[in-house]
Amino acid sequence: MIKKFFLILAVGVSGFLAVVAAMASGPNFNDTDVPAANSLNPVFSGNVGIGTTAPVGRLEVDGNIYVKNANIGIGTSAPAAALDIIGVGATSASANMLLRNAGRSVLMTVLNDGNIGIGTTAPAALLEIKGSGNNIFNATSGNVGIGTTAPAQKLDVTGTVRASTLMQTSGTSSGRVACWKANGTLGYCSGAYSSGSCTCN
Repeated sequence: MIKKFFLILAVGVSGFLAVVAAMASGPNFNDTDVPAANSLNPVFSGNVGIGTTAPVGRLEVDGNIYVKNANIGIGTSAPAAALDIIGVGATSASANMLLRNAGRSVLMTVLNDGNIGIGTTAPAALLEIKGSGNNIFNATSGNVGIGTTAPAQKLDVTGTVRASTLMQTSGTSSGRVACWKANGTLGYCSGAYSSGSCTCN
């Protein structure tokens, strides 16, 4: 027989929830699912809704959830941080976390191997960004360092830099493309720069 019960929840001395069931309007449970009053180990076979009478998961909450002085674990019963997630993916390419917009399009992906993708669900590096326009943009002052934690210029690289084109964008030489002269010194292209070559002066 199916009956409706109103649930009163209280914290038991051992940390479990004690459940007192009284006949009233509320969620549906089987008679056999309802434990004895003040049971420290309540078990139900259905779904529990808070703020909803039609929960579609084991626990559905329509409203805000506030956790104070505690950690939340997903995939772990012993969370070591405010939010501790252990994925269930069997391969390094399995997604551990997806961040979606209101249209359910994936905005950010965290894979099982630690790779993070923004604009891609299959990042091939620790951080891979795909998109149109300015993918990375800093509107305020600041420097970017690669291989250094104390960059002294807008882009400061410790190591070898490889680029197909270097163009000056300010000063009297603005618009000129840098190139290497035959003697190994840095110069600028004179005339047109086309297909990766020019006359270097």
